[in-house]
Amino acid sequence: MDRKKFKLLTTRSNEIHSSLIKRGADFHRGKPDPEVVQIARRAKRTFGNGALVIDVGGGQGRNALPFLTRGHRVVLTDLSQVALKTARRKATALNVGKNLETRHVNKINRTISRVEKKAHVVICSRMLHFYKPLLRDALLKQMQEKTRLGGINIVITHLKHGKTRGAFRNAGELKELYRGWKINLTIGEVRHSKISEKKLGRLVTLVAKKT
Repeated sequence: MDRKKFKLLTTRSNEIHSSLIKRGADFHRGKPDPEVVQIARRAKRTFGNGALVIDVGGGQGRNALPFLTRGHRVVLTDLSQVALKTARRKATALNVGKNLETRHVNKINRTISRVEKKAHVVICSRMLHFYKPLLRDALLKQMQEKTRLGGINIVITHLKHGKTRGAFRNAGELKELYRGWKINLTIGEVRHSKISEKKLGRLVTLVAKKT
């Protein structure tokens, strides 16, 4: 992705989040993904106090909050500075702002590469379909490299549906990228975009443990 396209994507991301915030809304009604909540509930027992979580393209922090409110640390990255500002405000209102670090992504190939420490949990929810395959695979590789042994990746994305853009043609492509990990993979129904009203592909959820 060249700089011009990346700048347009960043601008569009800010516009979408600004519109949502004015309506008091967020993507997916601001609710965290159920799989994220399940992992957050077990994180203290699995990883101990203060686990490190990286939320890739986490927007306003809907998937970060279940970890923050349980005493864990979150590095939240996103294209939208508007979304990150809102995430910080939400965390501060819940008295967990000290455990949240936000990072604005200003280069598409540096989404999380500059996060210094390896994480216990890395999340990437419903944003891979914006990436072309090479960038998509590079991002997933970054996620894997930034995950410590025994850590977990949560990847939630849409499969291709007709002529619509999608992250993967089938779930097997995603599963192959996590060869050697302990994998739990589920496939849901075809979804509709709340913003564009277009049909999106089936939602596939991968929870993988690094072994």
